[in-house]
Amino acid sequence: MPPQVLESAGGNPFYLEMLIAALTQPDSGYRPDGGGDLPTTLQALLGARIGALGRAERAALDIAAVAGREFTADEVADLVAGDREGAPGGALHATEAPAAEPEPPAPVPGPVGAALARLGRHRLLRPADRPRPGTYPLRFSSGLVHEVTYQSMAKRTRAERHEHAARALADRLAGQAPPSGGAPDSGATANGPSGNGPSGSGPSGGAQDAPRRGTRRLPSAEATAAVAGHLEHAYRYRAELGVLGAHTDELRLDAVRLLIDSGSRALARSDLAWAAGLLERAVELAADGEPEWAAAARRLGDVLLATGRTDEGRALLLGVLAAADAEPREAVRPVEAAHARLALAAVSAAPDGSSAGTVAQWALPVFESAGDDLGQARACIRIAQERQSHGRHVAADGLLSRALTHARRAGAEPERALALGAIGVSLWRGPEPVGSAVARSRALLAEHGEQRPTVRLTLNCPLAVLLALQERWDDAHACLARARRLAGELAYAEGRVVLPLFAAAVAALAGEGGRALDLLDEADGAAASLQADGLRGVVARESARLLLDAGRYGDAATRLARAPGRAAAEPADGDQAASDTADLDGLQARIAAARGSAGEAEALAARAVRTAAGTDSPVLLATAWLDRADVLRQAGRADDARRAAAQAARQFEAKGHLPGARHAAGWHRVPT
Repeated sequence: MPPQVLESAGGNPFYLEMLIAALTQPDSGYRPDGGGDLPTTLQALLGARIGALGRAERAALDIAAVAGREFTADEVADLVAGDREGAPGGALHATEAPAAEPEPPAPVPGPVGAALARLGRHRLLRPADRPRPGTYPLRFSSGLVHEVTYQSMAKRTRAERHEHAARALADRLAGQAPPSGGAPDSGATANGPSGNGPSGSGPSGGAQDAPRRGTRRLPSAEATAAVAGHLEHAYRYRAELGVLGAHTDELRLDAVRLLIDSGSRALARSDLAWAAGLLERAVELAADGEPEWAAAARRLGDVLLATGRTDEGRALLLGVLAAADAEPREAVRPVEAAHARLALAAVSAAPDGSSAGTVAQWALPVFESAGDDLGQARACIRIAQERQSHGRHVAADGLLSRALTHARRAGAEPERALALGAIGVSLWRGPEPVGSAVARSRALLAEHGEQRPTVRLTLNCPLAVLLALQERWDDAHACLARARRLAGELAYAEGRVVLPLFAAAVAALAGEGGRALDLLDEADGAAASLQADGLRGVVARESARLLLDAGRYGDAATRLARAPGRAAAEPADGDQAASDTADLDGLQARIAAARGSAGEAEALAARAVRTAAGTDSPVLLATAWLDRADVLRQAGRADDARRAAAQAARQFEAKGHLPGARHAAGWHRVPT
């Protein structure tokens, strides 16, 4: 090895490899003995090597650079078939004379395969590490080789080749023969390579929409995103060159529609980070006043809310609603506005202050008329959750089963998981005995959980509490550990609230009040960062109950007073959910009794029992009876306190709630 070659490489192994290859490459301009001037930068060396390639090798390398850092020989052959270099007179036309030197084994027949094989011998390409569908997967030997090759092409050439790459990839994935050529501006049909209509904006909410007549659906989010990327590049290079007009705008809109489609699919499988990136690109490309902007912005708003970027997500969704109220009205489809309103209501941000359940009741007919399964799943879930908050778990279960059907039809993992998680909550809080509730939870996990981490997360949380009700502590903690691991893998911000909330429920059932309070503080901090006032109210009530059980009446009152709005501290009224009303009345009754307001305490405790009795939740009713027992005990009415506790014990026993039944049974020791 000539010493000046080692010195020029500067200890960079890849630089050294490229220098050695350059010294042995004909027409590279470098002498085999290393004499003369050597390039001072790796970029200059690579540029010289690429510039010294034969015409066929250079054409194949350029076209491969458009395909990407990794590609297959078949993909390059498809692109060559529609490129000027594959046409008669082109360097890669099948009738071109073969090279005089011996050829290495080719990955595909013909001049394309021969050129790729020679590029491998030049160490510019090498076999790909990861197998890919197609013949002979390849990759550039480094990202820098790919970048230098790509940047050496004129922008107009890049635009033409990206547009053709989009068409060829769409045709190949759809099982159609790739086009044999044609002028670069003649390729996009009225529906574009995506197969989406000229103003359809892709799916209405997820990946579920059936293609319209004459359209075709690409087989995966990755494939759709790849076609979109080529169209996006083609549009941007034409725009930079000032080549504007209807065709350039058509490329942009096709790219937007495919980015929306692939982003929706990514969201449907809970790949939030990728969904955000795709949809951000779609929002940037779409123009104000286009239906595509509203479709992209609404979906991106959903993703931002899910990942904890609440202010950004809310602003986008409010922007969609503002566009829906502006002219032209057709700029926002009614189904998009319905999705936006429902998403805002779910984060306590409905513009008119309506609850998520109320908005869902309004939105459901809109989704039904549009045939939007994703929207119907979301609306049914929100209505069911409102039923749950009123203690109507049997009614909620029917709605959640309907939501599950729509979510399955839509191929939407997040909505499937949300529906199943809500079913798990009703199995815990509703009338189903614990034994059969555990069996049903496990059956749902077996049916829906495989290959769906979001489903396993949402079902393992309520299952952990059900197992704790059976005092199967090891099994309960194993469920929480699985949920914790899954939450770490997923990017859903609400998991930072829900996981410690369920863990606190298990700790409280195990008699670990201090640990439960710590977990609830963790949940409250996460809920505050998400501006999730409803969840903060739940956390405040659970914390206050633990403090009351520890005899810390003043701390309990302070904790409730700190909660946001009427979620915990204000007096109950007819608009408040029955579960919240009964829970809050019982807590306030115990606090009133501690400060000596016996009449107020008894009235609140009695109202809590009446409200809970109007629900189908034995857990809620048993808790209300125990709250009344504590009020009676503080008033010195021990016999009445024992009778109230006995009522609680009957509810707990019917449910199969072992810790509750044991606690209620202990009231027989209350002194007279």
